[in-house]
Amino acid sequence: MDVDAAVPALEELLGQAAWVRRLARSLTRDEAAAEDATQDAFLAVLERPPRQHVNLRGWAEGETESAAAAAPGLIVAAWVGLALLAGSGSLLVWRASQDRAHESAQLSAAVPPSHSPVTEPRAADESVLIVPTAPETARVPATSEPSNPSAPASPLFIGSVRDPDGAPIERAALAIYPNKSRPRPEPIGRGVAGPDGRFAFPIGPTDSTYLMIGAEAEGHQGLTMDPVVADKEISIELTWRLEVFGVVRDAASGASLAGVELSGGENGSTVSDERGNFRLGGFPSGLQRSIRARLDGYAATEQEVLVRGKEAQPLDLELMRGTAIEVEVFERETGRPLAGAGVHDPWRKDEWTSTAANGRFTTWVAREHPLEIDVTLEGYWPLTWQWTPVDAGLVTTPRLPMAREIWIQGRIADEHGARIEGDWL
Repeated sequence: MDVDAAVPALEELLGQAAWVRRLARSLTRDEAAAEDATQDAFLAVLERPPRQHVNLRGWAEGETESAAAAAPGLIVAAWVGLALLAGSGSLLVWRASQDRAHESAQLSAAVPPSHSPVTEPRAADESVLIVPTAPETARVPATSEPSNPSAPASPLFIGSVRDPDGAPIERAALAIYPNKSRPRPEPIGRGVAGPDGRFAFPIGPTDSTYLMIGAEAEGHQGLTMDPVVADKEISIELTWRLEVFGVVRDAASGASLAGVELSGGENGSTVSDERGNFRLGGFPSGLQRSIRARLDGYAATEQEVLVRGKEAQPLDLELMRGTAIEVEVFERETGRPLAGAGVHDPWRKDEWTSTAANGRFTTWVAREHPLEIDVTLEGYWPLTWQWTPVDAGLVTTPRLPMAREIWIQGRIADEHGARIEGDWL
């Protein structure tokens, strides 16, 4: 008798996704392992199709748990693949080595001689399960959720993740968020891109009608996209994150400078070595960023950076010698000096110094060289100071006033006076 391979339709497989994922969770007791097992099962079914059709979903539900317990070395992904085929009406015979628990399941077709599951005698490191040709009454394992064929399958968020060259990005991490608020809320669904860059995963219950997806991958710049809708193709492109490297020198003499603190903001920070060399990573290709360089005795310098392509790129920096000045920070209402105020470079969280007991700190400036700093202190409104000194300004002591924070309280109501919760002010 001629037997033709029958690959289940993709829509038919996706219709079983929620049931297969529940089964995988019950076997692995681990969310990440369950996701991996489910994806491996889909790939195995598509790559090694069965040879004949039979409705085995009920049998697979009952036999999966007992067979997995009897053979602890069996690959969970293959059992999920078995259950997947059972749900889509296909026949499967599965063989796996107990000593190779992380290798791919071997799938083949067979027609057993009876209606009972039979385990054929094999070598000590191998087991073969033969699936019956007739369906049996469903037996649901205690750890598995009851099957409900009439319940609609969970909608899936599907799409692909690629780099600017169009190459797939394997293992890219995906997350669905219920809104765009900051700080970012907890995801309501997670997924991982496969070797071809594609992903398909469901989300948990939500009342939100405006969903956002985030994508991250090693060596690439993460991004978010909104709004996204289930069952609609989502195409994500992640650009590369690159290193810049170079030498920091004295602008007048050309001598290399050691110990220069270099900051790329969210891209991290580093210090130049004894020869003035530095390497700093995390700069997104095609997007403009900046590097801030600081060294005692020199005016701080900020250099705009625009890298392209996907290879590390050179960037040399020069620092101008500066004149030391003292800057005083005081309370605007009372005029008293403020000790312990943090002094930061613009848009940088880490402070490079703080005010002393007299409210003062020292910095270095150069004529007609722009200076910009941020000052923060708990209980006071943050202060940003920008200044371009001229010759006369190099001998002054600038004074920076800080205003206390004032809290207001109240409530938000509609036109009828009813309280509105969760709104932004």
